[in-house]
Amino acid sequence: MSVEDRGPDVDDADPDVDEGESLVRAFTLTGGRTRNETVQIAIERIVFQSPSSQQSPPPLGPVETDIWIIAGARLSPAEISARLELPLGVVRVLIGDLVSAGLLDVGRTTTAADGQLVRRLIDGVRAL
Repeated sequence: MSVEDRGPDVDDADPDVDEGESLVRAFTLTGGRTRNETVQIAIERIVFQSPSSQQSPPPLGPVETDIWIIAGARLSPAEISARLELPLGVVRVLIGDLVSAGLLDVGRTTTAADGQLVRRLIDGVRAL
């Protein structure tokens, strides 16, 4: 099926960028790594700028700088990945690098042991 056959409302990707090229670019951003060996970050955890890095922006590459800036809004790796239109695995590796460098911090995940929080959530839902 040609592009013309699909109709005018189909949003095609940039014809000048080959999909294979974007995958290669993502591969090079992480140095070929598919995960960070020292920092494993769940996709739902909140990522934010470390207080020490907020004093002056760190000297980083363009993608790392974008991640650091976006993390100022306290987002999850999944949200950062979507905003940057980069694969989640790549973003997780780069976030791990920034955490290791002390530029980003990661919030803790709520567990079943956090009984007070769970109780407040249940009470809030019941109040609805």
